[in-house]
Amino acid sequence: MNLNPFHLGGPAFLVFYALLLAGAVVALRRAMRVSETAGVPPPPRFDDPYLIAWLRGGDAEAVRVATVALVDRGLLRLEGERLVLKDPLALDIVRRDIERAVLGCFRRPEEAEAADKDAAVRRACKHYRRVLEQHGLVAGRAVLARRLPLVGLVAAVLLGFSLARAAQALAAGRSNLSLLAVLSIVAVVVLLAHWLRRRTFAGDAVLRDLKTLFKRLKDRASSLRAGAGGNEVAMLAAVFGLSALSAISFPWVRKLYPPSSKQSSSSSSCGSSCGSSCSGGCGGGCGGE
Repeated sequence: MNLNPFHLGGPAFLVFYALLLAGAVVALRRAMRVSETAGVPPPPRFDDPYLIAWLRGGDAEAVRVATVALVDRGLLRLEGERLVLKDPLALDIVRRDIERAVLGCFRRPEEAEAADKDAAVRRACKHYRRVLEQHGLVAGRAVLARRLPLVGLVAAVLLGFSLARAAQALAAGRSNLSLLAVLSIVAVVVLLAHWLRRRTFAGDAVLRDLKTLFKRLKDRASSLRAGAGGNEVAMLAAVFGLSALSAISFPWVRKLYPPSSKQSSSSSSCGSSCGSSCSGGCGGGCGGE
């Protein structure tokens, strides 16, 4: 039996290449997991919901959770589809820089997305990124540098097979290499996505632990009432996403941040397949990641 993949016919070689890509990605992920979970420092205290939100979804999610929390606490007022600062004195009341920055965006009525583009808000979000990078939960320069040899090795193997097969085909007078080119491009995109992924595998593990820790809060999400002024609304949204807030008690959240079609389809799919155990089984779809 000849095991040389270059003796395979065109369709058979494409199947082989797809399997090679799948196996290479599995091996890459395992190597990255070992590299990114060994010797990491203890995680920070997660008493700040915006730190959790940043871990889950970056700047945009931290800003969304902060905005919703400030509306819930009565420091921002909803006027139609716009937000406005209820009392300028609130700028001196809030403790966290991101809250102060978000409030500052709405001295005049603005749509919620205005906070995403504000320079002061962006600066406040950098603090969360720095903390998470220092604890090995988000990929900084050091993590990207460690990933590069792993990704480069896998890329060299996959592209080596592609180029060798292309040279073989051209030498035999065959020029129909479009499917091989597509698979090679897919391989490059997949590898780049793994190299540039924002969270580390240690960060993934911490986020799973947080979802387990706050599962009881999610189970009683329907009992939370808007305007209660506590920290539970911010924590629930930070860990599981804005979709975890009850649409009955918090209808204004959907007005501020209408769910995208992608989020809607993901949530409905997750709900139908996982039912009440959605947070454990589907994770990203229900958690808003």
